[in-house]
Amino acid sequence: MKKELEKLPGSIYKKLTNDLYDGIYFVNKKRKIIFWNKQAEELTGYKKKEVIGKYCYDNLLQHIDKHGKKLCLSGTCPLVVSIKTGKPQAHRVYLKRKDDVRVPVDVHTKPIKYRSKIIGAVEVFRDASMYERVERQKERVQNISLLDALTHLPNRRYIDKKIRLELDRLRKHKENLYIGIVDIDHFKKINDTYGHKTGDLVLRKIAHLLDHNLKSTDFVGRYGGEEFLVTLPNTSRKNSSIALERVRSVIEGSKLIKGKVTISMGVAKTRISDNPEKIFKRADKALYKAKRTGRNRIIFA
Repeated sequence: MKKELEKLPGSIYKKLTNDLYDGIYFVNKKRKIIFWNKQAEELTGYKKKEVIGKYCYDNLLQHIDKHGKKLCLSGTCPLVVSIKTGKPQAHRVYLKRKDDVRVPVDVHTKPIKYRSKIIGAVEVFRDASMYERVERQKERVQNISLLDALTHLPNRRYIDKKIRLELDRLRKHKENLYIGIVDIDHFKKINDTYGHKTGDLVLRKIAHLLDHNLKSTDFVGRYGGEEFLVTLPNTSRKNSSIALERVRSVIEGSKLIKGKVTISMGVAKTRISDNPEKIFKRADKALYKAKRTGRNRIIFA
């Protein structure tokens, strides 16, 4: 069988590759493109006559990875790696079609050898748009299950997961971590006076103000009811106090309803020995003290 295959003319191999679903092209050791099949034309929009004789580092397809790194202009190009190492490569990359549409493709490269010497490489690539859509859909479903429907902040399920990760990081890096429970003052009265629709609006606005007045490295989630949870990693008590006081002041000065809306916070610094229940308990105790001593204030445990 092997001898029979070796006797086949080159035109047969070209026909076979042109009938495949995958795009295929060959480059020599200098990365000059010497073969471009029909499916490569379909996937990229570039005809064979536009590509043959060019070099992959001409960056015609502008391959990038998921981080936006330009692969064709760096040593991380899968073809380059295959030629240099003699090993096959497999990656999800993004090419730019002739019509400027960016398309995800699954790329497989392999060195081409002749008499044990590498003389070039082959790249086989397949449109991965369908797989990306499925992955995004899965991510959406997962995210929906972890988001609060009203405020679109992370929900209690996500919070519990987040706190465990933060505590693991704390033990590993020995960094400060402050966790605060935020409660809207007299929220029941707001609902009773203005109705639950207005109460929901207040919750959404408070969520927005919390989320947009803390650092991007901080975290805000809906703890439950009229309570929210914030985390401030890798910061001092002084800076935590300044950041949270700014948020409290912004909310107090915002016209959310006809009357003034304020918040109270209980904040606790995490300890190496903490679990989520312990840290929540200390923060909640500090919050109770803030409510008991007049509200609209921040108390550190």
